[in-house]
Order: sequence, then C-alpha cells, then structure tokens
Amino acid sequence: MTQQIAAGWSNTPWSPGTFGSLEEHAKNNMAVFERAFRMFSPFNQVAAESAAEQAQKSKDEDIDDLKKELAEMRNRLDRITDPKR
Repeated sequence: MTQQIAAGWSNTPWSPGTFGSLEEHAKNNMAVFERAFRMFSPFNQVAAESAAEQAQKSKDEDIDDLKKELAEMRNRLDRITDPKR
C-alpha cells in the first residue's frame, strides 16, 4: 500500500526527484546566458585579449630565459670538459 502511494506521489511535477532536473536546467541556462553576454561585451573581449597577449609574452620571456640558461650551462660544460681552456 505504501509503495502504491509513494509511486503515485513520485509522478507529480513537484516531487523531490523533479527538482534536481529543474535545477540542472537552470544551471545550464545560466551558463548559456553568461557565455552569450561574454561574447557581446566589448570590455570583456578586450580584457580577455590583453590577458592572452600578456600570457603569451610571459611564456615567450620564460622560453627565452630558459634558452639563455641552457646556453650558459653548455658554455660551462665546454669549459669543464675542454682541457685547453
């Protein structure tokens, strides 16, 4: 009997199981709206581009620094291994 009552109540639109799907739909809708607003906002676009440019510059500087360090280490190894110096 209780199973029949529970089954009858679980099919209603306000049963606890349906709120999870409504919440998921609401979250998905908010994510879509946020992405849409970001696409049409000129300020966010400029900020995103400048942030990407700064990240690329930083990455390039890091690579250049590593290349310099590698060259210095090669010179040191050459001096150590070369008995003529």
